[in-house]
Amino acid sequence: MNVTADPVHILHVDDDPHIVELTATFLEREDDRITVTTATNAGDGLDVLATVGIDCVVSDYNMPGLNGIEFLEAVRADHPNLPFVLFTGRGSEEVASDAISAGVSDYLQKGGGTDAYALLANRVVNLVEKRRAERARERDQILITEATDAILVVGPDATVKYATPSTETVMGRSPDDLRGTDGPELIVPEDRPRVMAAFAELVADPGGYRTVEFRHERPDGSRIWIETRGHNLLGRELIDGVVIYGRDVTDRKEREAELERWSRVVEQAPIGITLSDPSCEDNPLVYANASFEATTGYAFEEIDGRNCRFLQGERSDPEAAAAMREAIDTRTAATVDIHNYRKDGTEFRNRVTVTPVENDAGEVTHFAGFQQLLSNGRDADRTR
Repeated sequence: MNVTADPVHILHVDDDPHIVELTATFLEREDDRITVTTATNAGDGLDVLATVGIDCVVSDYNMPGLNGIEFLEAVRADHPNLPFVLFTGRGSEEVASDAISAGVSDYLQKGGGTDAYALLANRVVNLVEKRRAERARERDQILITEATDAILVVGPDATVKYATPSTETVMGRSPDDLRGTDGPELIVPEDRPRVMAAFAELVADPGGYRTVEFRHERPDGSRIWIETRGHNLLGRELIDGVVIYGRDVTDRKEREAELERWSRVVEQAPIGITLSDPSCEDNPLVYANASFEATTGYAFEEIDGRNCRFLQGERSDPEAAAAMREAIDTRTAATVDIHNYRKDGTEFRNRVTVTPVENDAGEVTHFAGFQQLLSNGRDADRTR
């Protein structure tokens, strides 16, 4: 007996109630995977198929109304690939030929005692497993065809052996164009040494993975960034290559470049810029640029997580400090002139603007601070 988590649901149709009951009993006893639903005519069988998930039909031939082959033809109209076994006591070459022409999956004669049911159970399970494997392959092919990522299989010399249709969308190249292409040709020359070094490491690492990004020039001359993830399946049956999954990440790379540009602008700005987090207790600093560090004498590591009031001292205007606190409490902007103090105790006068930073939902996530020195910004003789 077989015990498995994958059930096999059979519809058995025979006009003899005793036969359907006996067959169901023997089949379910023969294989624990099998469950049997019965019907005593083709019409009832069609009703079952319309409402119940059936993996295989087993039918008698000689029945009133629709005979077994007519029943098969009716089943094939709505279920062209459903396994169908003609299990009959009437055997002839003519019936077998008609059954094959109608698309029967298998043809067995009744008789032979319990061995006939053992054979029937074995044939049914094999047919169902074969159909499930075919459906799995069909599903996988659909997923591959519909995948937005390009999928390529390349040999150890980086020659493209296989490509999915999605390469047309991602790379602007059809699978036929790619097959036989030397992989390095798909990488712009500036990126080629780095990428091929990573590929060589992957080829030397059976079962290993590598992720690398590079620029690819499409046939129309446009350049895109592709993020690839390679899996070494050299020697694996059916594949025998390095599988490469690639996606267009040009938008992400452009956003990253834009953020990097703005980061440099902020970091190199000639005024002090800070960022604080009002979601944390006491609205602590989470960023300060180089100009702020130069003006105050504090390295960011010394003030990370502290409220910026540490800059205030004896001559700091309480009203100005209160105005900034109110702006933070009310999530509004404010600009004040105030005396602050450097790490070495020297005093400087600056104009400070605090303004809320909102996310796409309009929620204040941070406060930006802008610090502009007034005059020299330094009263050398004054200390805390």
